[in-house]
This record gives sequence, structure tokens and C-alpha cells, in this order.
Amino acid sequence: MQAQCREGSGRRPLWARRSCCFRSPPLRQRPRIARFGICFDVTAGGQYFTNEATQFKGTCKPGGTFSGTFHTIGNTPIQPDLSFDYENQSGDYIKGELDTIGNAQGVLHIQSSFTISGTQYSCVLDTEWSARLSA
Repeated sequence: MQAQCREGSGRRPLWARRSCCFRSPPLRQRPRIARFGICFDVTAGGQYFTNEATQFKGTCKPGGTFSGTFHTIGNTPIQPDLSFDYENQSGDYIKGELDTIGNAQGVLHIQSSFTISGTQYSCVLDTEWSARLSA
């Protein structure tokens, strides 16, 4: 979907509809991590970051990968400097920064531990993301 961003009063962006951005860091910055997409809403008036969904694929020790979709729940306040910080009870988080011309960037951290056939796996994804809205 396309989204529109226009500068509102002060430094708060006004986003007209859902923002879906599919972009990932250059290959040299993301070894063994697949391309991912991120979609999110910014509420009218630029007050909240909400309805985020990010596809991810990370690495595990002693080997393998884990993948899925990370979702935020509820409204995350956008601060006066246009930053936001969402963290769930498991310690997974997405942090970012918006600007008034349609750019967004931040970091995503997801961790998981599980046992399969007696083998304990510890999986972590730490990646930077950036996106630019299309007009």
C-alpha cells in the first residue's frame, strides 16, 4: 500500500494511511538475515506508533534459524523528538525514529529459547531497519 506523509504543525508528521515499507539494510550489514518487511500506522496527529508487523529471520545457536512476524500491541507514544520505543514482556523490542518527510529508521531485537529433541536452542535477532514511504 502507498502512504502519504505531510508535515503538520511543529515537527509532528501526519500520516494519511497505513505505512508498509519493504526494505532491509545492505547485505554486508545483515549476514545470514533475510530481507524483511515492516508495516505500521501512525495515528492522526502523529501521537502514536501502532499496528506494527515485521517479518524476520534470525540465527540460532548451536545452529539453524528462526523466523516469524513480530507484532506490537496497543499504541506506543511518539515522543516530541519523533522517537518511539515498544518493548513486550519477553524483552523483544522495536525502537525507531520518524521524520516529517516520510523516513523512518530504528532497531529490532527479538530473542527466543526452546528445546527440540533434547537440544537447547538460543536464538537472537538484532538488526537495524530503515524505510521510506512511497508517495
